[in-house]
Amino acid sequence: MIETGYEKILGIPSMQSILEFLSVYNRLSIKDLKLFTGFSARTIHDNLKLLKDHDMIIQNKRGVYELSNSRVVQLLAKFYEQIVIEQIGNRLQEITAKIDDKRTNENLEADLNILEKMYEHWKPVFDKYFPSAIQTILLSSKK
Repeated sequence: MIETGYEKILGIPSMQSILEFLSVYNRLSIKDLKLFTGFSARTIHDNLKLLKDHDMIIQNKRGVYELSNSRVVQLLAKFYEQIVIEQIGNRLQEITAKIDDKRTNENLEADLNILEKMYEHWKPVFDKYFPSAIQTILLSSKK
């Protein structure tokens, strides 16, 4: 097996989370990463240092990071973005099914709260791949 260092990085959930958010947002500050991931500043800094040491990310200006232009990293970014798209699509499908089945409002309310949090975290994905989903679901849930 060829060792690249990626196998160590990709085995760490906090690294995966950082890569996932950078894949969707392209450029994020440490403050944004802390907000989105919920990890401590120390964890974020340690992870970013390791990612930077492996040329997976670059730092444009102080405290702002983005994925490197490496082909491997860009393919990985597409992979992470696809995971997010699939998770959001599945959640939207579940909520739509509940609305169509006219299940209890209590369950629907909880799902709408989860959807709202997903939207806060993954706004670029919603805007690009599901531009009218939130509006459609909110309108349908009021019927």
